[in-house]
Amino acid sequence: MKSGDIILMNGSGCVARWIRVLTRSPGERPTLFTHIALAIDDASIVEATFRGVRSRSYKPRASDFIYSPKFLTSKGRRSIAQRGVQYVGAPYGYGKIVLHALDGLLLGAYVFRRLAFLDRAPICSWVVAIPYWEVSHYKFAGKVPTSVSPDDIADDVTNNKEYFSCSKH
Repeated sequence: MKSGDIILMNGSGCVARWIRVLTRSPGERPTLFTHIALAIDDASIVEATFRGVRSRSYKPRASDFIYSPKFLTSKGRRSIAQRGVQYVGAPYGYGKIVLHALDGLLLGAYVFRRLAFLDRAPICSWVVAIPYWEVSHYKFAGKVPTSVSPDDIADDVTNNKEYFSCSKH
């Protein structure tokens, strides 16, 4: 694992079940990943959890997937990781989850999430999508960074083998 890598995780709790339902596009296969984190070095990640944004040491679980960007230099990877670290200590963006859920009820239309412009209280997908956009102008699934879900990022990295490589743990 290197700085700037993307870690896809799945959960089994109540919130994870709702995320699976609300982030799935019509006709899409079931959502597998309900949480996402950003590698800040070879042993640590930054992630947004219900307790807020934090960095922690990372021990891969068997169900996790790590995706490495092929299109970034080492400097670009470090810049993305440094931008992700700037979120540490921020509160979790509970309101953004509600906006994602409302858009999910509209089959993923980007209506309510447009209201989620404040960067001070991120959700897990923001901790990855915003740094990638700010450093490399990469848009996951071609979407506005504030509108992506873990499923959008997972779909993008798994379908774009020319941009990302996977290592399963």
